[in-house]
Amino acid sequence: MITLRKYTEEERPQGCGGCYDCKLPYNQFPCDLNIQDELWEKINPSFRRGGGLLCPNCICKRLIALGLTAVRVTVDLSELFLKQKEGK
Repeated sequence: MITLRKYTEEERPQGCGGCYDCKLPYNQFPCDLNIQDELWEKINPSFRRGGGLLCPNCICKRLIALGLTAVRVTVDLSELFLKQKEGK
């Protein structure tokens, strides 16, 4: 079962930043997944309002853990992610 753990500042991923749950570096995320602020606060992995970072997979896991399976999201396939997939 997925827990909705909150991480302290000392526990957050170091370096370039990354997913608080699985530690995947941000520059390796397959895309950027955006959800409504109210939903983010329900799954926020940090103690700071609006803070924290989760990869798309961990966002989905936390939403499902809350029983939220029909959520409207915005997927950002910006140039950063397209270049990453092309190996540039």
